[in-house]
Amino acid sequence: MPTYFIPARSSRHRTACLALYRALVKEGKRVPLPEHVNTCAADKPYVNPIQLFIRRSFRQNKRDTSPRLVTAALDAGHNMLRVLSDARIAGSKENSSVVAFLEKNKPPVHVTYRQWQKKKKIENERRAQEATARGDAPRVPLLTRRVVPGTEKKVKDGVGNFVTTYEYEYVPSKDPKPLSELPGRRRVPRLITEASGIPFLRLRKKQPLVLSKIIQHRRERRATRSGLVSELTREGLDFAAQEDLWEDNLARAVAESGQDPIKEPGDVADTKGNKNRSTTYRQSVALGIAYISAQLNVEVVDMLARSKAYLTIIDRERALAEKEDTERLEKERLEKEQETASQSKAPDAQ
Repeated sequence: MPTYFIPARSSRHRTACLALYRALVKEGKRVPLPEHVNTCAADKPYVNPIQLFIRRSFRQNKRDTSPRLVTAALDAGHNMLRVLSDARIAGSKENSSVVAFLEKNKPPVHVTYRQWQKKKKIENERRAQEATARGDAPRVPLLTRRVVPGTEKKVKDGVGNFVTTYEYEYVPSKDPKPLSELPGRRRVPRLITEASGIPFLRLRKKQPLVLSKIIQHRRERRATRSGLVSELTREGLDFAAQEDLWEDNLARAVAESGQDPIKEPGDVADTKGNKNRSTTYRQSVALGIAYISAQLNVEVVDMLARSKAYLTIIDRERALAEKEDTERLEKERLEKEQETASQSKAPDAQ
């Protein structure tokens, strides 16, 4: 089968693209711009508007794999580099074209994750205030996590520090709804476990799209962590051991030549005065494996705690459903007896 060249996997291609990006940004900062297109908001740091457009263009072409598209994008970048180089002269044709483009198009806004979180928090607070003004009942989560009292423990982390850990559990946030608030009979939910072990409650046949997205996100996150642990264990430890061997050989060669040892950050001396590295490459990789494995274990404990809470909800709903079914059957029996008694009295009255 033919082998396909993927530009993003080539170190030469990445180096060339990075050099082109830096050259474009460098030339863009040298272009003189009038005040009305070179301003920024008072609450935000100044960023050259040309740099914003360059960054957006590179991000748009980030996932291109077609040689035709990649070649066209690189040609356009080199042409723009010549335009920006000529646009450094104020009043030139190239400078006027750049200014006209900035006047016609607003610079793109790149929102960071923290800015997005802050904006989302403000939006949620606004919606909560509107719901309170309308008199709507606040939304309560299905489960609430709480710390189990008396489970405080101090354990050592991967670097020798003591951290405090707690055991926690999930409890239902509210009692089951009464029958009067339900549109029909009470339906007992079922506990479903996804292929990767993620538990959730299925209330009806058609699964909500939001629930599907949450399950997919957690499944992909867990698969990514598991794959990273496997990769580090299979390849990372061996590569790190080779790097440690190379460092030891260099240190031994320097010591035999009589030169001063190379001082690196993190180097310490033992009780005899010999220099030792505080951490090796293999130890760093092992620490990363231990950290990700701990995250996977925390996820397992969390899934077990959620499953227990879901079973509590199911038991409550099942008990209420059985009670309501018994009451309904008793009510139907009494109504049937009354109807039979009324029908038997009708001929006697005649």
